[in-house]
Amino acid sequence: MNNLIPCPLRVVDFYEDGLDSLHFEFQILDYDSRDTNLEETSEIQAGQFFMLSVPGVGEAPFTYVSKPNDAGHFYSLVRKVGTLTESLWSLKRDDIVGYRGPIGNGWPVSSSSQQSSLAMNTLVIAGGCGLAPLAGWLNEQESPPDSVALLYGSRDKASQVLNKELLKFKESLTVFEVFDNLESGYIHGNPISQLDQVLQKWGKQPHRVLICGPEIMMHAVAKQLNNDGVPGANIWLSLERRMHCGVGTCGHCYVANSYICKNGPVYLWSELNKLIQR
Repeated sequence: MNNLIPCPLRVVDFYEDGLDSLHFEFQILDYDSRDTNLEETSEIQAGQFFMLSVPGVGEAPFTYVSKPNDAGHFYSLVRKVGTLTESLWSLKRDDIVGYRGPIGNGWPVSSSSQQSSLAMNTLVIAGGCGLAPLAGWLNEQESPPDSVALLYGSRDKASQVLNKELLKFKESLTVFEVFDNLESGYIHGNPISQLDQVLQKWGKQPHRVLICGPEIMMHAVAKQLNNDGVPGANIWLSLERRMHCGVGTCGHCYVANSYICKNGPVYLWSELNKLIQR
């Protein structure tokens, strides 16, 4: 999709969801008449992103917490980190902003034909706001609950995002919460230092791993898992860069010769590791 003209996006509702974070419900207004029509939009992959523009301020990438429904409604998390995101704090319900999407490649899609008779054990690792790009994938899973585990690392309880979704995940799969700050009843540390302990508690060897969070964390965890026997072709990471155009022309988001907005944001570790070593 190379259309650089945003379509109107209505602010339906929003609420505070974590430290300096807002959970938005948006609606794509010309949902039936866009180039990305209902049939194409239904094929949005969890992990893809969209560009949100605020007139007079600019444009920035955000992830889908949920896919658009038949009426064009979807959810997204916004954390206050700069001028554009700060401007979203002044929005009111029914305000109009701009939307371009979906953009990029998402997480691997599971299907019964790809599964063996034994469930594929999947470990999902999220750091901070990295839970947002993974939420859609977690919501779509039909695997047995004991075959999927979530390791969610954050600074403390107040810093956690997607709190409603997190409660739902706890009802349907195994969740390990790790905090940088000491919190009674929780694991103290970070996903890197506590990975072995979490795997021991889970009692399973992951067949595949999905990771999103700070890059230093993702790279360290991917290397450790790779060394522990998880193939690099079974480890996916989602990168965050300053995606500006979303169509691979401006060069703001490249890694080596790869444009994250087109070839990512989700990469196989086996491929990404080669890129970052160039």
